[in-house]
Amino acid sequence: MVSAGYVELRCASSFSFLRGASHPEELWGRAAVLGHRRLALTDVNGLYGIVRAFNAGKEHGVDVLPGVELHTDDGFQLVVLPTDRAAYGRVCRLLSTARLRTGKGGFRLTFDEVAQASEGSLALHVGDPEPLRVAREKDVFGDRLHLAIERRFAPDEAARLSACESAARRFGVPLVATGGVLMHARARKPLQDILTCIRVGKRIDDAGRHLLPHGMGYLRSADEMLRLFPDHPEAVRRTVDIADRCHFRLGELVH
Repeated sequence: MVSAGYVELRCASSFSFLRGASHPEELWGRAAVLGHRRLALTDVNGLYGIVRAFNAGKEHGVDVLPGVELHTDDGFQLVVLPTDRAAYGRVCRLLSTARLRTGKGGFRLTFDEVAQASEGSLALHVGDPEPLRVAREKDVFGDRLHLAIERRFAPDEAARLSACESAARRFGVPLVATGGVLMHARARKPLQDILTCIRVGKRIDDAGRHLLPHGMGYLRSADEMLRLFPDHPEAVRRTVDIADRCHFRLGELVH
């Protein structure tokens, strides 16, 4: 299989504490099996696993697209992908600032600070498309903003996708398909459930919708993603265009 027609742009490793259930080495090994040529690592509020992903990428022949998923104090949730070395430096400084202003394990960040460090980075709005937030993100990122759509197989699936489509038309923001990857394979689901229960403070029998549906959250091939989004094949293919704009590679830092 060759997944040249899709690049996963939202992928968290075990370095996203109590969220990701697979190590970078497992994710990149699985990506190679699926035929992926590139894979973004977007751990939550940090670049924790990027070096291990870089080393695994060299071993398996799968490029690493460095990125981060930012959760701000004022409710914004964005995947940020630096396109060049200067943009990567701005993202690193932003993360350092957010960590240093709090105690161990803390993170404090506002969207205004993200905006100040946004030059040279692409952004994916993730989560529900709240209009005021999408409008603000559009003002900052312009044509560098995309609106992520994901399959959750939840009861509100149709309404949620319809809201995403409406927001995309209203604000002129292209849709892009992502897998919301938290594990390299479906077999890792029991561990991911346990991590979620610890994070939300619930027993597994009481966790309900906090848990991922059984068929979601694992790394998929391009064909699988196209089957998930039969009405939006362009949103799957658009991931390649976005990846093509991300020229920065971690190897540049050794020169």
